[in-house]
Amino acid sequence: MIGKACQRAESVCHRAQLSVVILVTFLVQFVLLRPCSGPNPFVGRKQTSERPERGLYERPLVSCGEHMADACSECASHNANDDRHMCMGECSWDAQASECTEDSSVSHLLLSRQARKDLLQRYPFQPVLDQKGRFVNIVLVKSAFVGDEDKAAFQRYRNETLFLGIMSYETFPLPSSNEDSVLHYPPDEYTELFPGWLNMYRSPASIFPSRVKTILMSQSDFGLPTIDYQREVDEARHRKRFDFVYVMSGGGSALNENCTGWGPYTKNWTFAQQALEVMCGELNLNGAILASRRGDTSTWDSPPCDIPASCRGKVLQTPFLWHGDAFDYIRQSKFLFVPQVYDASPRVIAQALTFNVPILVNAHIIGGWKYVNNMTGEFFHDLSDLRTSYGRLKKRLGMYQPRQYVTSTYGDNICGRQFKSFVEENFSDYAALPEDTTHLIPTMM
Repeated sequence: MIGKACQRAESVCHRAQLSVVILVTFLVQFVLLRPCSGPNPFVGRKQTSERPERGLYERPLVSCGEHMADACSECASHNANDDRHMCMGECSWDAQASECTEDSSVSHLLLSRQARKDLLQRYPFQPVLDQKGRFVNIVLVKSAFVGDEDKAAFQRYRNETLFLGIMSYETFPLPSSNEDSVLHYPPDEYTELFPGWLNMYRSPASIFPSRVKTILMSQSDFGLPTIDYQREVDEARHRKRFDFVYVMSGGGSALNENCTGWGPYTKNWTFAQQALEVMCGELNLNGAILASRRGDTSTWDSPPCDIPASCRGKVLQTPFLWHGDAFDYIRQSKFLFVPQVYDASPRVIAQALTFNVPILVNAHIIGGWKYVNNMTGEFFHDLSDLRTSYGRLKKRLGMYQPRQYVTSTYGDNICGRQFKSFVEENFSDYAALPEDTTHLIPTMM
């Protein structure tokens, strides 16, 4: 069993190819799949195999390298000077015919077009790209199957495609304790279903059978924001306005009148309200709570979720924000407050560390605990030690090195190599990779 986190790469190379896959991942995320804020498509719905969105089979499913198309022949811009540069990924330039064609040398090693159509339109299934932006024949499963159609799709391709589990949704593969979850299944239904897991649990040996291979890795290890940090500092983008920032969520649905439900449960809102009483009152901190305004159309005019009286005038509550705007609030905060427990892959932690923002994290969190160390921040266990934990963090503000830690330990280049090694060492009989594959990168969803 592999129980180590991604380690520092011996060298940094293939930067140009990685920039391509980052762009393709962005396109898969925003054009092909779903917003990477990770909204829960099951909130307020009965369990069904019907996907709430338009079928993705109508979207481009061929990687041209830096963009997507319906076929290799459509990658080119019909500009003689640019065509060959737009024909990459799983396509290659036929100089004799002056056209972009399928790269026959690797096409048999990639996820079939039919599998893409059948699987990628379904929420649980998450494709994997290599450093050239090619859909390798590996599919990650990030949540329980929604219904019989998802199960049938898995059964249809399980003998020709490597399926691996990934912790990304609630407590999956273990059943959720969230009363608003609509996915219910026995505790061992998914722990034995796949030959390997990208795992975030502290003790995987107590969850998975010995034959199941695991690696300490999650979605949040990939896709770190790409920024010129020093330039941002010089432009005063990191000037601190807030003591803390906390990211709440409706889980993809509007927050109800009481700010309860699937999203607030995963963000531990009930406990956060108690912690805020201490933070705003006794500790006299100010802060920003993102995505904490309720209503069907959350705007700045929407009513905010209730916060303690001691926080009024000290805490800014925002509606749902897109990444660029949300990142600015993180940049402008002294630390990120993470009270949640049932969060398997908290991307906001890795993102905050990338912006050189320390973290104060609930020690009981399922995933994300591995990011906390003497370079990044502090744990707290409950209200009884919140004050002392903050005291330790306050004394060390300016001494932590969160950005240095996260960029030297995680990210597409480092973890992409680790993921590829994990697959080759354990599943070479399941999935053959193109010979020139150096990195494997889960698409961001």
